Amino acid sequence: MQDKLSLAPYSWKQIINGVKLPEKISSISNNLKTGGELKFDFVIEQTANASKAIRTRTNNKLVFLGGMGMYATINELRRSNQQLMLLEQRISGGKNDYDIGVHPDKLRSIMSDFDWGEKTKKLQRGRVGDGSQMIDIMGRGELPHFPWRQTEVAGRKILVQAPEEMIFEKITAFVNPSASHNGESRIREVKWGIDIKLLKTYLMMKNSWSEANVEKHLTERWGEYVEDTKYQGVAELSERVAKGEGVGEVVADALKKRLGKEQIIDVRQELLGIFGQGAETCIQALLSSTSDREFSANLRSLVNLQAGAELNYEQASQKATTEYTKLLEDLSKN
Repeated sequence: MQDKLSLAPYSWKQIINGVKLPEKISSISNNLKTGGELKFDFVIEQTANASKAIRTRTNNKLVFLGGMGMYATINELRRSNQQLMLLEQRISGGKNDYDIGVHPDKLRSIMSDFDWGEKTKKLQRGRVGDGSQMIDIMGRGELPHFPWRQTEVAGRKILVQAPEEMIFEKITAFVNPSASHNGESRIREVKWGIDIKLLKTYLMMKNSWSEANVEKHLTERWGEYVEDTKYQGVAELSERVAKGEGVGEVVADALKKRLGKEQIIDVRQELLGIFGQGAETCIQALLSSTSDREFSANLRSLVNLQAGAELNYEQASQKATTEYTKLLEDLSKN
C-alpha cells in the first residue's frame, strides 16, 4: 500500500506543517542564507529580481524552469505571509538555481543580449546586468499541448511550465534518467518525488479536485505529453524543408545542436551513431526525402524506431513510484 501511495499528493495541512523528509533529497544542495527571512519568501523575491534583470536586457520569450518555476506555481495557493514548512524543507535541500528556458534558436541571441562573453556563453551560465542571481540558460521548446503559463511573483509577471508538464517531466526522469534535454545522464533524485506530490496538490487545490480527479486528468493528458516530446522539433525541421532548405543541411543543423558540435562532417554516420546500424534503411529514406511531408514521415519513423515500446501513464507512474520508494528505502538504511 505504501508503494501505491508514495507519489500521492500531500494534504495542504502537510504542506503547512511539514513532513519528515530524508536529510539528503538532492545530489547537490545549496541551503540559502536569507538573514532570517522565510526561504520561500526569499526565493519568490529573488525570482522576481531575476526576471527584472533579464527584462532590462531582452524581450525574448522565456520560461522559469525547475524548482523556481514550481515554487512560483505553488505560490498561487499561498495566503499572504503564510508559512509553508514543507516548502521551507524542500528549498533547504534543493539546488536553488535559476534555470531559464528559451527557444533553442534564440539561445545565442539572448546570451548576446546579456552581454556575455564567449566563455560564459559556452557555459550557458552567468549573471545578468546588476543581478545577483546566477542564471542558467537552456534551449527549451514550448510544447503544443502544454503552453507556458503566466503567473505572478512579488508583483512581476513571469512564465512557468504547466503543472502537468512539470509532473510528467519528473515521472519521465524516474523512468529513464538518461533522457534529458541536454543529453546528459542524471542520477535519480528524491526531490523529484517531492515535487510530483507538491504539484499534484496544486492541481487538487487549484481545481477543487479529489486525488482520483487528479489521476484521471493526468491519465488523459499523458498521451499529449508523449506526442509533444517524442516528436518535438519534427514540425519545425519539416517547415525548413518546405521552405526549400536541403534535407542534409537541415539534419546537420539539428545534429549540431543536439551533439554540441560546431561542424558535422558526415550526416549519415552521425545518425548511425545515434540510432544504430539497424536504422540504416530509415536513415537512407530520411536523407532521400523529396518533400517536407515525406521528410516528416521519415523522421517520425526514425524517432519511433529509437523510442521502442511506450508506457501509458499508469505504467510510467508505477515505475516512478517504485524508483522513488527504492530511493527512500536506501536512504533510510544509511
